[in-house]
Amino acid sequence: MFKRRANEIFAELTVLIPDHNFELELNSEGKPKRGSFEIHIIKAGSDKKIEIWSGLNRGPPRKEKFPTSESLVPIITKAIN
Repeated sequence: MFKRRANEIFAELTVLIPDHNFELELNSEGKPKRGSFEIHIIKAGSDKKIEIWSGLNRGPPRKEKFPTSESLVPIITKAIN
C-alpha cells in the first residue's frame, strides 16, 4: 500500500508541478519505520533533505497517514524556491 501510494503521489506531482524534475527514491535510508509515510525533497545541487510531509503521528484512521498531492504543492513550491 505504501509503495503504491508513493508512486501515485509522485506521478501526480510531476503533472501538478511540471516545471521541475522530480525523482522518486523509495526508502533511501534502508527499511522504513513501520506504518510511516514520509516525503522529503533534496534541491538540485544540495545534499540537504527537507521534510515535506510525515504521517508518523497521524491517524487513525489510516487515510490520515497519506497526504493529497494538492496539499503538497504549496509546501514543495515554497521549499524549492
